[in-house]
Amino acid sequence: MRKRTAVFLILGVVVVIVTLLGLGWFPQEMLRSSLEARLRAALGPKSSIKRIAVVPGGLRAEVWDLVIEGPTYRLEVPHARVTLAAGFIFGRDLVLNSVWMEDPRLHLHPVPAPAKEPTITKPVLIHDLKVTGGTMTYAPPPPNGELILRDVALDGAIGFEGVLQVASSGGLWNRAEPLPLIRTNGRLKVSSKLDVEVESFESGTPLSRVKVSGHLGRVGVLHPDLKLDVDLGLRDLRQIEALPAMEGRVALSGQLSQPADAFHIETQVNGSGLRLAGWPVDRASGLLGYYAEGEGRAVVSLSLAGFGGQSQTDVTFEGSRLQGHMRFSGVDSQKLARQGVNLGVPFGGALSGDISGSGDLRSGIDVRATLAADGRAFVDYGVKARGSASGRVRPRDRFVDLRWTLKVDADRRGGTSVPRLEAVRLSGDGQARGVIPAAVDGSFQGTAQLRTAGGASPFRSKARSGRIAAPRSWT
Repeated sequence: MRKRTAVFLILGVVVVIVTLLGLGWFPQEMLRSSLEARLRAALGPKSSIKRIAVVPGGLRAEVWDLVIEGPTYRLEVPHARVTLAAGFIFGRDLVLNSVWMEDPRLHLHPVPAPAKEPTITKPVLIHDLKVTGGTMTYAPPPPNGELILRDVALDGAIGFEGVLQVASSGGLWNRAEPLPLIRTNGRLKVSSKLDVEVESFESGTPLSRVKVSGHLGRVGVLHPDLKLDVDLGLRDLRQIEALPAMEGRVALSGQLSQPADAFHIETQVNGSGLRLAGWPVDRASGLLGYYAEGEGRAVVSLSLAGFGGQSQTDVTFEGSRLQGHMRFSGVDSQKLARQGVNLGVPFGGALSGDISGSGDLRSGIDVRATLAADGRAFVDYGVKARGSASGRVRPRDRFVDLRWTLKVDADRRGGTSVPRLEAVRLSGDGQARGVIPAAVDGSFQGTAQLRTAGGASPFRSKARSGRIAAPRSWT
């Protein structure tokens, strides 16, 4: 009898203990420390859990103030609920049946040196992940502004078949003039090693739309190789110091990659009905590239059509430094005149040129230019003009200091009235210096043929600073 009583008593104690353990009524600090150690080993040495409550009977846990930190990110979770798989309890796998996170904050930042690949010794598997009210912040090095996405939501799986749905109500790019971001939607596939494949991702601003797909890389150290399709409202580029004011829309299609420790963007661009620095452009097409090593390098190769002509521009920016070359031909002077460009004489015809420059946008750019004009002036003079200019331009101050030369050949076509000028040959040189519109100083000399009733008489003339001198000699 006593023996039987002792057995029942022992069984009762065991049942009570098991019941208490199943309901989670036991000191949990030891379990918290064990789980925290496993978390650090798997996801980073700075990861931590402030408080945890585990109910082994239901394989459930509730977590407060969870921090997961890697080389390029820090995830802070004020409150989370998880349902554990048996393998997690016994330390075999990082398997969770479900995870729910409330108001997490993800901070992303680059590292000054290439980060090491994260070491994940065991697969991370989550059957059902739900996140609500999240905030994601990306903080690039100054002077670039912080990027913020608000109300981030996740719904899906990690390490299993199926996708992880991503959404955000919007956000902000903090610049001198903040740029709002619209709603974001995406579909991701995340492997058990936390490699991320982007099936689709769409976001943008009130003016622009961005679509992304491709390989993003592994969480902790991303090496993206993404396809970009952008419908760009050019006014969104007003934040970039080196670029003039622009309006209109262009389509960009290209690739964003990060072969080493800096990302690259290479895109094709096409647009029509644009305004660049206040100038109308009928069509634009070409290549744009950005390479983030060092101060960053931007490459522009752009063909433009406008004012009846064509142009090709090739410019490379490195930080505030640039080197560029532009060629244009067939530009209609009368269309320029309607835009407010005054050539100083009544001229109708085609303009062409070749301009190159290099220097620093802050301190000044050394430029060289050759210009040509072919057409008619003063109604019945056929004109060919060739000019050149070289010197320094300070874009920030709108200041120029240029030496120039000019040669003009003009022949009167037709006409019977006398006296009349025929066969004008003019050359000049001088300087343009000051804030645009700059004061122009120069001297001219040339010959002309004056036809009277008695015949043709050639003469020479000189002028300086725009004041024509009296004929010096007759021959």
